[in-house]
Amino acid sequence: MLRLRPALASVAVAAMFAVVILPSTPLAFAADPTTVETESMRISPLVGGASLSDPTASAGAVLALWMNSTASKTLSLPYSPGVVIRAKGQQCEGAPVMSVAVDGVYFATTSVSATSWTDYTASTTIPAGSHTIGISYSNQYVSTACTRTLSMDKVTVLPSTTPSAVPTTS
Repeated sequence: MLRLRPALASVAVAAMFAVVILPSTPLAFAADPTTVETESMRISPLVGGASLSDPTASAGAVLALWMNSTASKTLSLPYSPGVVIRAKGQQCEGAPVMSVAVDGVYFATTSVSATSWTDYTASTTIPAGSHTIGISYSNQYVSTACTRTLSMDKVTVLPSTTPSAVPTTS
């Protein structure tokens, strides 16, 4: 027969009745966002920009656009209320203009006046499925003194925060 000392007995009894409380948050609320490093995006036309090393970027590289061009990538996405682009601009007689599209339909345009990494949020409804995210730079400018450039670090597709986005299975 196993005998426990009184102090150990209470610990053993407590361990038998321990309850672990886990968060009861639905999966849609706990979903991680989809993040794409922009240096993995395709540039059109190819001469419009390039991937450059930048130790301040999330993966140590950025996609810089210095000519009117579009960076794009096709992804399988969950339902989403929008995207966040981490970007900065090389100012030259004005700020670079960035436009965001899903499947070729533009829904947001902004001047990137920040010269350090800044998050730019673009809201839209992105249904679950395969979609092409595109980011365009549309106001190239070059002078003898400077070149206007749009630099992008990453694109984050925001996760849904509504239970209706949770797919049902039977």
